[in-house]
Amino acid sequence: MEKTTITKDERADWRNMLSAPASTHTLIAAVLLFFSSLVIPFADVPTVCGIYILCCAVFYYALSRSVFAMLYYAVPCVLLYSLSQFLPGNPDPLILPTAFLALLVGGGCGAFLLIHFHDPRKHWCFFAIPLLAFGAAALITGDPVRGLLTLLPLAGAVVAGVCVLLYVRRTDASVLIAAALVVALAIAGVVTLGVMGGFHGNPVATLADALRESIASFLTESRTLYAEMGMTLPLTDVDIANTATMLVNLLPGLFLCVCSIAAFLVWRTLLQLLIAFRTLPKLPFRLAAFSMSKTSAVVFLIFYIVALFANSAEVTLFGTVCQNVALVLEPGLALIGFASIFSRGGARSCLSYVLALGLLFVFWTNPATGVALAAFFGAFHILAARFLPPQDNSNKGEK
Repeated sequence: MEKTTITKDERADWRNMLSAPASTHTLIAAVLLFFSSLVIPFADVPTVCGIYILCCAVFYYALSRSVFAMLYYAVPCVLLYSLSQFLPGNPDPLILPTAFLALLVGGGCGAFLLIHFHDPRKHWCFFAIPLLAFGAAALITGDPVRGLLTLLPLAGAVVAGVCVLLYVRRTDASVLIAAALVVALAIAGVVTLGVMGGFHGNPVATLADALRESIASFLTESRTLYAEMGMTLPLTDVDIANTATMLVNLLPGLFLCVCSIAAFLVWRTLLQLLIAFRTLPKLPFRLAAFSMSKTSAVVFLIFYIVALFANSAEVTLFGTVCQNVALVLEPGLALIGFASIFSRGGARSCLSYVLALGLLFVFWTNPATGVALAAFFGAFHILAARFLPPQDNSNKGEK
């Protein structure tokens, strides 16, 4: 059983294990942090977004040397690309994937630098890079407030770096990083609303109405395009209105969900850097293992099922709250579910093959349902491991 707390001596021993990176690796991390910070204020420029996404793809492939491992980053980006088309004002659909990747790369590289320059006398080496990016963005755009967006990756970078130095468990670190991202993005949103004069009236209701109209408009245009191509999209005006309302109601859960996924991937990026840049010979189990408590599994199952019944006839406030809570827990449990089904260790039964193929089919035809089903598998796997532990048959037959 892994210890939840460690002593100061164990933490000091852990820090001594971290070796200094080569100057080339330090330079690579610094350059990536600079451009990841700088790209956020220019995420509305399609050319900048395309070049940056390509650079991120090359960077992650160089770290993992595996196309399959890149799916961890590609799947959320595809989801955000789809959601970008619902934003009001018809922004470029690459804006959300670009900002998401900037938070990941900037957070991971920034944490890597902070780990190796955690001495207070060397802090300037870490904080000077985002400040340079802020100065460049403010100079190019002529808008210092917009240039402040370059500081967003600092939130994840500082928390991730401190968590590694304190030898915090991966699950706890992911929660802390997610909380830092939520606070940073919320502050950025409030500042943006203030600059744009969005505090007149009810800004939340105004934003919800604008998103609802944008989603309904997008779905209506999609239905018209399908009709022109001779295909029928089974969406009535009532279905479009209900879908727009549902997506707007799920915005809090989607926001927290994206932040939790970003936190998980910031930590993953940092661990990959520590190994690829030879700072650590191998990853400790404490930093690499991801788990969720039985409480989170029970909460997900209860709230998801309650939301299904509460929203069966019509959307209710109680059902919406339950659905948002379940949505926040869904990514982590789905990851555990996928891992439990597709793990390669030991002999596989016919049932496990059927479950794996069935989950792949459902995920291919309906990704949202596939992720929810994987989350159910993950929740049951956690509860089974807790209440139905495997029996030790090593002494069977002995008297």
